[in-house]
Amino acid sequence: DAFQPGTFAEITVGPLGIGHLQRLLHQRFEVRLPRSTVAAVHNASRGNPMFALEFARAAEREPADLRAQLPVPSSLEELVSERVKALPAETQPLLELVSAIERPTPPSLEQGLEGTDAEALVDEAVSAGTIVVGNDGVVRFTHPLLGAAVYFGMPPGRRRALHLHVAGLVDDLEQQARHLALATTSPNEE
Repeated sequence: DAFQPGTFAEITVGPLGIGHLQRLLHQRFEVRLPRSTVAAVHNASRGNPMFALEFARAAEREPADLRAQLPVPSSLEELVSERVKALPAETQPLLELVSAIERPTPPSLEQGLEGTDAEALVDEAVSAGTIVVGNDGVVRFTHPLLGAAVYFGMPPGRRRALHLHVAGLVDDLEQQARHLALATTSPNEE
């Protein structure tokens, strides 16, 4: 309602066609997928470029002779979860912390990962294309689905323990209460 009628145009962005999807994959990755595989990715993704890019990342990790035989995952969630599982194990605590804290910064991650070289872990995760450090100093996942895959990929007990740990790191009373609530399994007056 803030704009006068006719001062802006609404654009609906539809799915990518198979040719555009193949071009996107070719531009972003050195991997060459057979047209039949691209067609299967297009069909499974319904032209969603995020799905296609994640599939290409998965294909890039495979030996060249097996790429044509890669099964097309049934969902983007499955594909993103596989990408998270393929990340170096030493970055997992960092990624879990980033997924649990609302606005993590390198100093808060350093504090949360005491005893480890948090800066090196951040650099490794940035190099892997998993997280970025914004101009505002906040560490974010490169895509929200990656954060969700990390967060929901943790066993419930691990997630609760992480929230309990984070409650001791944050200064904001509301954030502290939120993390304490997420760390419990039943009502707790404290």
